[in-house]
Amino acid sequence: MPMVSGSEVCAHRMLFLLMGTVMNTFRILYFDCELDLDVDIYNVSKQLGIDIIFAVLGKGVGANLKNRWRPMPLVGKVYEVQDDNEQEKQLELLIRELSPKLLWVRSLSTNPEVVTSLSAKYGIPVVAWCTEQGASREGMSKAVRGFPYVIVNNLADLEFYSSYHEKVFYMPYCADTSFFRKVEPSGKFRAELGSYGNPYYNTARTALGMGGEKKFSVDTLVKPAIDARYCVKLWGNSGGKSPERGWLQVPYVAKNPITRLMSYYPVDRRLFWAVAKRVHALGPFYGSRFAKIGSAYQGPFEWKDYAAVNSSIKVFANVDHNFKFYRTYSPKLVRAMACGTAVLHMHTSGIEEDFVNHKHLIWSDGYENTRELLHYYLDTKNKEKLNRIGENAMQMVSEKYDLSKWLPKILDEIKQILKIN
Repeated sequence: MPMVSGSEVCAHRMLFLLMGTVMNTFRILYFDCELDLDVDIYNVSKQLGIDIIFAVLGKGVGANLKNRWRPMPLVGKVYEVQDDNEQEKQLELLIRELSPKLLWVRSLSTNPEVVTSLSAKYGIPVVAWCTEQGASREGMSKAVRGFPYVIVNNLADLEFYSSYHEKVFYMPYCADTSFFRKVEPSGKFRAELGSYGNPYYNTARTALGMGGEKKFSVDTLVKPAIDARYCVKLWGNSGGKSPERGWLQVPYVAKNPITRLMSYYPVDRRLFWAVAKRVHALGPFYGSRFAKIGSAYQGPFEWKDYAAVNSSIKVFANVDHNFKFYRTYSPKLVRAMACGTAVLHMHTSGIEEDFVNHKHLIWSDGYENTRELLHYYLDTKNKEKLNRIGENAMQMVSEKYDLSKWLPKILDEIKQILKIN
């Protein structure tokens, strides 16, 4: 499939406007903008002329943005607040100044009680976008329990949230296809297998044998490629102020008794990782594996290079901790697919209902299966088959997971259900 030019993308957006796909929109106050999901909503809303005002109201959000696994552009104006009282005052000032018809809460950085109180005071409906899923769903559900309207990203969450909320809207994780698209590969990012993100896992639960889903996902999807000596590149936030969120954390915990104890008892994280690294360096348990993952680790990449990273790797390993949950996926999946990259995915519950194996992506159910799949698809004789999977994935995103189609659709549905003029 040929690469899409910037002019073609602009023409595509203009066509939406001329066809009247985007109706006269109502003003929305959207907060808090901490994640790459917010960047996508921001860019697509501007392309389609949707009236959304973006604000960052969370406590310490500015510092949070610097510690993401890849630097991202800031959308919305930042209002640094120190406590709930300041947060409430600032949000009320924005409501008075902007006169929004809808409050869209994307993050739990803003106190839900503050939002519901102001929603009732000014008669403005509020919808909460529940972006936490799988293992994190329970905590998100409790936090948004006071909101009558929520948006979920996975079909499996519809029934769960319907028990607590008046109306549950569904919008799958989508890609901004004007940004996430196939571009010229870069030698800087070329790899046979690549992955990115925060492959952290709950160290205490892992040490006690009760967790470690991300570690298992790394062992299933990434370790086979490293052991087979393929060219592997891993990007993320490792080291610096938050090493516990990076790739180099993966080997430290679960085998050494000292780090197991320290991960269970509450100790300063900097002390934990300082000791963990030294204990690890002295022991034979994970030495070779640590060296291999360390050699593959590339550090974070710039947001502007996101599409180039995806377009430059032959296979993207979608490391995720929610593979045990029914029909539950991450935004990284559709973004890699949108760039025409073949995705290697854990065999998750219900995945057959959404994708066709060896057509839209490739799934694996274990270490040996991954080795076999990589041996087959990274053979030059099967290059065309791998490319075809990427092309099919790109087509699927264009048809089913394009944010420029879903955002107007979900807003029209919200407008009708909530009777917004």
